[in-house]
Amino acid sequence: MPPTEKLERIRSYCARIRTLRFRASNVSNWGSGTVAVFRALCNDKLDQYFPIATPLPSLGLFPNLHTLEWKAKNAPSYAGGTLDAVSYFLSPSLKRLYVSGIVGRMIRQGYRSLYSNPSVDYASFFRALNDTKGLRLESLDLRGYTVNAAQELELGDEVALFLHEHRDNLLHFYTWTPVFVRLFRQELWELSRLRSLEVIADDELQAARFVEGLVHGAAEMEDLNLTVLPYREPCQWQGLWDALKGLRKLTKLRLAVPEVHELGEKDARSMREAWPALSHLYIVLISGDWRGFRRESQRGLSSKFLSAISCYFSQSLTTLGLCFEPKIRSELQISPVRFEKLQLLYLQPLGPVDDPYSLAKYLAHILPPGANLKGNWYYNWEQVVQCLERERAKLITSETPY
Repeated sequence: MPPTEKLERIRSYCARIRTLRFRASNVSNWGSGTVAVFRALCNDKLDQYFPIATPLPSLGLFPNLHTLEWKAKNAPSYAGGTLDAVSYFLSPSLKRLYVSGIVGRMIRQGYRSLYSNPSVDYASFFRALNDTKGLRLESLDLRGYTVNAAQELELGDEVALFLHEHRDNLLHFYTWTPVFVRLFRQELWELSRLRSLEVIADDELQAARFVEGLVHGAAEMEDLNLTVLPYREPCQWQGLWDALKGLRKLTKLRLAVPEVHELGEKDARSMREAWPALSHLYIVLISGDWRGFRRESQRGLSSKFLSAISCYFSQSLTTLGLCFEPKIRSELQISPVRFEKLQLLYLQPLGPVDDPYSLAKYLAHILPPGANLKGNWYYNWEQVVQCLERERAKLITSETPY
């Protein structure tokens, strides 16, 4: 069969493709990644059809592509190649775009580890998105690291244009850098249809003000993943917490913050009033050396708060993650309320447990059969896990009818 006839067959097949997933352990440059996809489609005989890789974008092989997932582990010196390769597959029909493998060189600045890579040209990628006529993405997820400060001004116009053009379409957006909250707050607030957002803020005050804007601009938000960086002086946690309660449609909330203040029964009740449909809750700490003290000095949430959560969300929560304060001997409820639908409890321990057996017995009562307990088990937390297994076995035996 002549190459031209085979090419027509390939085009006919590609026109039927709705989802394309590309995964590679190492892609050294944009050409090898792009060619790898086309080579697979062409039965490893790419040279017969495409003498060079350059004409590939004009071929339009995927006119009906809806979902593109591009996962590559790049060497830092070739990180920009990932976005170049993905640009070859942009199509007006595309609705969901996921890209990972955008990495940078790690550098040390004092107590911080930062990623920096001048070869990652985000501006050109957003320009390619803006130049794709008819493109109306519903989900954009770019997994990478911070943009260089020198690129921010150049990046600004293209990102602002993209967000403006997609304000009535974008449902999910993952931002990989605090630059978005810093420079594009207004544009993000205008995404009126936004349902899911992952965002990074420089500090608690900036995060609180950003969330306040979301309350007015994206009031239908259902899923918020918010990370607050620990590199500035602490601000008021309460301001951020109060702002979050303005998002009344939340079903999933994930917070990674430098510090938390004690929460109790009153807070759990107000959470229930604000988020009656909440099914997924994570409140964890960013650990490490920052603000003058270490993990051992961080305070977590108490078992009183865990008990209150089990009372108010026993029928709705399926996933719960908490930074957990281990000083709990006098705080455990005698008759705790069981989570009826919980599938996963993640605990981030912040110190040794003073009474592993009592905690394990308590957890055995609040966890439904089949629920998993996970965490990074430091100190004597392995004892808690072992005791929990024995206690759950006892409960199963005692609840089995004879």
